[in-house]
Amino acid sequence: MTAAPLAEVAFDCPDLRTRRLVDGIERDDDRPAYAFEWAALWGQCRVALARRERTYPAMIAEKRIDQADADADVAAWRALAAEWEWICTGEGALPPPATLPARKRATELALNRVGEELRRGRRSAENEIQQLLIQAIAWHLARTRFGAPAVHFCAALNHGFEAQRKGTE
Repeated sequence: MTAAPLAEVAFDCPDLRTRRLVDGIERDDDRPAYAFEWAALWGQCRVALARRERTYPAMIAEKRIDQADADADVAAWRALAAEWEWICTGEGALPPPATLPARKRATELALNRVGEELRRGRRSAENEIQQLLIQAIAWHLARTRFGAPAVHFCAALNHGFEAQRKGTE
């Protein structure tokens, strides 16, 4: 039997959770699908980064995107991929707090792009899942405590518990 993910336990903490009153009853926040599928979120970041690194050079050459905008978007997705690698594995380093606005802009841009694809009738399971994964990444970025996404604190707890578990084996 597997234990409940510690992230869910930590997000149940009132200090880390946004709650809202609905019909006089306190309800959970607007947690999106895939919010606690951390490996899937990390995978989406890696896929998004690889897609940009692969497609932006041609888009720049065709004048469909400005070099500076492409560089900023790639840098933000590189930071997101590093962030989610740390969240999932404890390896690497978190991006500097000053990059949070750029990471939020990158997810907003990505949501606009995939939303436009869906509005054009390009519905596929891949596009719809991509949208849900990016919504979950954006959701985590929007929930900050002490200037950092709250998920960082949950991940730090997970890493500490995992280190403690390994130390007792």
